[in-house]
This record gives sequence, C-alpha cells and structure tokens, in this order.
Amino acid sequence: MKMIIETPQLELWRIEEDFFNLPHAHEDRLQITIPIKGTCFLTQENKDYGLTDGHGLLQYSAQQHSFQIGGNSGVIIIQIRNNRPGDFFRGQNIEFALQQKFDPQMITKQFQQWASELFRSDPADPLAVDETEARILSFLYYSLRGSHTLSGKELAVLRASGDQEAPEHHLARVLDYIHANYTQRISIDTLSAIALQSRFHFIRSFKAFTYMTPYQYVLGLRMEDAKKQLLHRGKTVTEVSLNVGFSSTSQFYRAFLKVVGVTPEEFRAGGR
Repeated sequence: MKMIIETPQLELWRIEEDFFNLPHAHEDRLQITIPIKGTCFLTQENKDYGLTDGHGLLQYSAQQHSFQIGGNSGVIIIQIRNNRPGDFFRGQNIEFALQQKFDPQMITKQFQQWASELFRSDPADPLAVDETEARILSFLYYSLRGSHTLSGKELAVLRASGDQEAPEHHLARVLDYIHANYTQRISIDTLSAIALQSRFHFIRSFKAFTYMTPYQYVLGLRMEDAKKQLLHRGKTVTEVSLNVGFSSTSQFYRAFLKVVGVTPEEFRAGGR
C-alpha cells in the first residue's frame, strides 16, 4: 500500500510495501521519516541508519537521503513545504533534534484521522484543509524534540492557556466577517489576520471563543441558510448548494446529511 496526500503546505506519505528510492534532496522542505513497523534502512549525508518502530529521522532541505523498506515494514513521511520550520511554528528560530521518537500506534491513528479529514474536504473550499494543516503542524510542534521543547509543566500551562487568546473584540470582528462572507471562499490566513494572530494561535482562540472550529462555524451558517432555501420549492438542490458556498452538489449532500441527519430532498419533503 502506498498513499500520498498533498495540501498547499504539506505532503503526507504512508508506505507499506517493498520500496526504495535513489539518493535525493528536497529544496525548501523539511521531512520527518517515521517507521511504524519493521525496519527502515535510511542513508542520510553518507551515514546509514536502521530505524525501527517509532524512531524517526529528520531531513532538512538540501540534505541527501534515500531509504528502503521490505514488504513487512511501513513508514509514515511528513513533509513541510516551502519554508523554514520556524516560519510555521510561531516565527521561532527552531532547531529540531535529528532523531525523534513517536508511538507507532499513535502516529498511525493520527495519520488515519488526517487522511480521512482531507479526503472528505471540498478541494474548492480551503477552510477545512487549512484547519487540518494547522492541527498537523500543531501536533508536530508539541511532538518534535528541539530547541523549543518545554517541560511537562510548562507544556500543560501553555495548552491550558490557549496560547495567548485573541482579545474578544478581534474575534467579534472575525465573526462579523464570517457572517458577511460565509457563502464565499474563506481562508484561515484571512481570519487570523483579522484576529491579529498567527495561524498557529488562531484556531485555538476561535474554538475557545465559540466552542467550534472556524470550519464548523461556517458550515453551521451554510446549513441554516440551506434549510431556509430548501423550503422554497422554486430552487433546485443544485442551486441551493451553490448559493450557500459549495462547489459541488455531492459535497453539499454529504455535509447536509452529516449535519442535519437527512438528505436535502428528505428535509424538503418533510417540510422541516
């Protein structure tokens, strides 16, 4: 099995089959290679490593590397594109440790969750993808050892505090913007700029303020609008889906069924 998922900032790989590649390097890309079962034989900068379950290795941009696994082995690879690590992680000048340790079952479960979210996302709607990217980067920030590593007590305090939540009046401006534009394409970059926060902080602050993620909030507004429009018999389901911001009727169907519990036609027929 080989699975590759690409987003604007990330590339996620899961390989569980005979695989090898030739020595190569990535420009402007940080890679974390994590064996989840068996042994991964990796060569990096002319040094050989035999990596076993959960023992990951970082490849910084321009570092030559190659690896090989057998059919009974598996790896997860996470690549962060187009920037230095610190540019994603709060602007800090971070140096990650070369060797990292993960729980193989935990990282496999996380990968499955990320893949499920990204496969369900509407490719024309960046907000859900932005949120998943932000969660992956947050996971890496708290999981990777390096110059930013906090003690257990410091980490607990930081997580509990919400990482310096934005003032309420900034978040109120974000809500005003969402209510005026929920049928349009909205990005985390736009919302975090209105809140005067980094992407890293914004989603957590928004959820603390509304008890929902930005995408959940936008989706709720779209569904309420869709229900009102569906009760007007002159509009087709396709027209309603486009009116409330979906790029395809199939995406609208899936979202409506998940949120409302019935299909758009069933909702209309029941007059609910």
